[in-house]
Amino acid sequence: MISIQRLEEILKSLIKIKIAVIGDMMLDEYLIGKVNRISPEAPVPVVNIEEERFVLGELRNVANNLKEFGRTSASLWCYRRR
Repeated sequence: MISIQRLEEILKSLIKIKIAVIGDMMLDEYLIGKVNRISPEAPVPVVNIEEERFVLGELRNVANNLKEFGRTSASLWCYRRR
């Protein structure tokens, strides 16, 4: 098992590394609401939607997580229409 001291050394050394995030970026949609019943037609919850949010996902999610750790990163992605 790794010691706390060794883990701190490793994490401090990572600060010197430059990070590039390469990949797909998409728009994630979150529907927030409450469930009061199960549908009689199928065993699925019926949601009363109270809020809708759109957040950049995939590549941007990784970059945001790095930012939470105090790191900056360069992002490279391409746009494609479907």
